[in-house]
Amino acid sequence: MILLENKLEMFNKIVYKTKERECELKLDEVKKQCEEEIEKKKVELEKNSDEIIKRRTSLAKKRKYEILGKVAEDKRIAELQKTEELRKKLIEELEKKVLEFTSTDEYIEFEKDKFRTLLEELDDGNYILKLTISDKDKLFNELISLTNGRDINFIYEELDSNLLGGFIVSDEQKTYNIDSSLKEKIEDKKYEIGKLLDFSLRKEGEQA
Repeated sequence: MILLENKLEMFNKIVYKTKERECELKLDEVKKQCEEEIEKKKVELEKNSDEIIKRRTSLAKKRKYEILGKVAEDKRIAELQKTEELRKKLIEELEKKVLEFTSTDEYIEFEKDKFRTLLEELDDGNYILKLTISDKDKLFNELISLTNGRDINFIYEELDSNLLGGFIVSDEQKTYNIDSSLKEKIEDKKYEIGKLLDFSLRKEGEQA
């Protein structure tokens, strides 16, 4: 009886040891799997973290370039506005000076020189000569006298006072105009004035 009990006890011990070993192996396997899973998650988190950092860095750079671009655009617009304001003021001052010039004897000689040059390009015939009302009395006869007996005739028409002075010559049928008004001369110079102002403002900006 004792022998049997000993055998049973030995058997139980063997079974227990076997189960214990199996449990340890399973535990080790589970621990290993957990560690692998943890490591995997860690790698994923680090990867995701890197991607998040890269994405945020990329967005920050993009935002930076957008801000810099807007600043540059705002500066360009401000410069254009300043240039336009200065150009308008300069044109206004120039127009005032031109109006003052129209009351001088030099103005009459200036227009006579222009008209004399134009006559060299005109064929004989009938034309329309436009002058402002204020210029009619002092200029019309002076200009007509330059035809020197040629078979070329001019009919007076009023020139819009907004054109400041000078003259416009048209053929009798008004199919074309030769615009030698003072306003047109100023308009011809607007582009050059704008370029000079733009250059001046850029130089100021570089020195600031």
